[in-house]
Amino acid sequence: MDEVINTLIEILSITDKKISELLIFSKYKVNQSSTFGTRVHSTLSTFEIISPPVQTAKLNALNEEEKEKIFNAVLLIFPVKESAPEISEVIYEADTSLSSTLDFVQIIRNEELVNDISVALNLLERKPPKFWIDFKNGKTNSLFEDDYRSEFFRMLGMKYQISSEEESKAGRTDLIIKSSSLNRKVFEFKIWKRNNYLKTSSQLLKYLTEIDDAGFVIMGNDSKTNSISESDYIPIIKCSEYISKSMKNEFTQHGYGYYTAEYFYKSKRKKIFHFILNLK
Repeated sequence: MDEVINTLIEILSITDKKISELLIFSKYKVNQSSTFGTRVHSTLSTFEIISPPVQTAKLNALNEEEKEKIFNAVLLIFPVKESAPEISEVIYEADTSLSSTLDFVQIIRNEELVNDISVALNLLERKPPKFWIDFKNGKTNSLFEDDYRSEFFRMLGMKYQISSEEESKAGRTDLIIKSSSLNRKVFEFKIWKRNNYLKTSSQLLKYLTEIDDAGFVIMGNDSKTNSISESDYIPIIKCSEYISKSMKNEFTQHGYGYYTAEYFYKSKRKKIFHFILNLK
């Protein structure tokens, strides 16, 4: 994702999370005119947000107050100053080469999906959803896997073909992202220290078919004060199918930390990406 768009999403996630999510798959362009602005050597310019057609239609349908939020966020990135473009308008254009859903035959690459997950996690941490706020304030007593699943279904569903609670021989999978029956990614959502959480990796492996190369774990932390440490999480990674010394501590291009590990299951080598969601 472009750094400017990423910053714009981060700013908007504080004021309006739904608007920020519309920009996840966008790019931008600054169109400078030949007209001088209000500062020395500044030029009146248009900030163009280029998105997939579906997102562009939703952006153009925003009311004036919502569009004003985007304009003000753009000005925080491009403040009015001398010898610089002076943004006077934000416009929204569609680009059919950008797709908000993957083509049926397109391969879902783990690296791209990891970064899309990190964007979603970043948005959730910057602006916690209502279910977490209610839990933190004592209005509800527990967190539920369905709450986390719904958030990811909505955000990742803006780009991927996604289904929830599919039946498999081993039980019901939480989320499946797919571009075809031969290319899919399986997600498992868990709450820390609940519902056989120590068996998460083994459970996810049972959902993977022979052709699935990877699975994804989203572990929700229900502690209001303490984060889940690496030493706490290692028992979840190192199940009986774990390949010794394969665990890695990695970071996305946006700086979000996660774990990867490899497993040997039914004569096949599999990889699991482990993400921890600490909402404070």
